Amino acid sequence: MEGMNNAPSTEKVPVGGTLIDRVRQAHVVEEWLVESGGEVTPELAQLLQEVEAGIASKVDGYSHLVEYAGAQAKLWSAKAERLQKIANGCNSFAEMLEHRIKEAMMLQGVTDLVGSEMRYKLQKTAAQLLLRDADVPPAYQVTKTTVTLDKALIRAHLKQGIEVPGAALIDQVCLRKYPVKGVQS
Repeated sequence: MEGMNNAPSTEKVPVGGTLIDRVRQAHVVEEWLVESGGEVTPELAQLLQEVEAGIASKVDGYSHLVEYAGAQAKLWSAKAERLQKIANGCNSFAEMLEHRIKEAMMLQGVTDLVGSEMRYKLQKTAAQLLLRDADVPPAYQVTKTTVTLDKALIRAHLKQGIEVPGAALIDQVCLRKYPVKGVQS
């Protein structure tokens, strides 16, 4: 138990203000406590207080950044949605114009329209197949079988310890965020 009475070296304390640095500082404090047999020296108490304050401010800061990023994402998503509506309108307008050009050419019986930069030409394509499904006889119908997995049964069996080939349960974690008790938001 050598060095129990000596104050731990400050050379081990990571410097920096990132959340990772603060967590590392907390681990160093823990090591100091182990080395000193649980004795909290004035130096250790001061460092512990700084680390705790640093972690709290970093966690709160990260929380605010997460909220800000989420709000920005909503803003940009709304803007993207508005811009997508404009793009869809432009596409619809272009399709409508092309449809009108095609109809005008067909009514006039012309297959070519030539401008100074562009040319439109009507050409035959494969015939379009129009179907009324209810009227098509069974001889022209194909029956398809769809196989789906019973995920609820697979999960239940795996939880009971029954092996299911090709399936496994993998433990997951999620990050929860909630206000600290007693703090008004």
